[in-house]
Amino acid sequence: MVVIALAIAFTRYPRSSRCDAGRPQLALRGVAQAARAVCVIAQFFYVGAQVGTWSLLVDFAKKPRTCPNA
Repeated sequence: MVVIALAIAFTRYPRSSRCDAGRPQLALRGVAQAARAVCVIAQFFYVGAQVGTWSLLVDFAKKPRTCPNA
């Protein structure tokens, strides 16, 4: 994890070609249409679904199993 964090910290990213310093903030609709925002929102719901699935699996595994033939 430390190596990955250092790799991200020392990576140089290209500067944006547009200058948004003097522009007002984008409207919510404009942000929602941005591909990066959509990916972040999708990732949020994906992680939520994954955590929910795993937590249900743990509860399912904890239940005692009864054998009908015993």
